Formats: sequence, C-alpha cells, structure tokens
Amino acid sequence: MRHFYYTEIHPEDIDKPAVDAKRRWLVTKEKGSPNFTMAMVEVAPGGSTLRHSHHYEHAMYFIDGNGELLEANGTSPVSPWEVVYIEPNEFHQIRNTGSRVLRFLSVEPVAKEEKKA
Repeated sequence: MRHFYYTEIHPEDIDKPAVDAKRRWLVTKEKGSPNFTMAMVEVAPGGSTLRHSHHYEHAMYFIDGNGELLEANGTSPVSPWEVVYIEPNEFHQIRNTGSRVLRFLSVEPVAKEEKKA
C-alpha cells in the first residue's frame, strides 16, 4: 500500500496539439498497478486536451474548475463531482472554459495503444 499527495508527482506536459494541459501519473504499472492507471490531469484556463479516441474505455472524475467535453455530436459542460464514462473508440476532448485550472482524474487500463485524430 502507498500513501502520497498528488503534488508529490511531477506534472508532465501533454503532447501537442493539447494546449496548456499537464498530467501527473499517480497510479501506474511501474508503481505496482497491473490493471489500471490513474492520472490527475490539469488544464489551464483556455487550454485543452487532445481530440482523440482509443480502443479502450476509460473514466474521468472532475474535481475542480469548469469546462466542456467535446464529443462526436457536440459539446456538453463539465464541472466538479461529475463523472464521464467514455466507451472505446469515442472521440473526446476536454476544454477549460473557466477562469481557474480544470482538474480531473483519468482512469484507464494498463494495456493500451493511443490513436490520435
């Protein structure tokens, strides 16, 4: 068992075309989790994650800030305490529409390959 604060993990920039988005890998295979990863994603005001899809499902849990989820059929707002489940192969992107950092947890399987649009 491990206990730590998320701020102990150094944030990494998310590759372009993401804008002002960072990720902290909190739970990984290298840290002892054989089945899933968990990352804290932080998107600065006006920033966004990649618009992408992948063959695996994953979930996001929003903690702080306000933004929008870009989906295949449009956008919908996201805010703290909201959970988003993304099915395999669904295009998605998160944009920060608020005035402070948008933070959310992303839980994904360990075995994955990323496909970017």
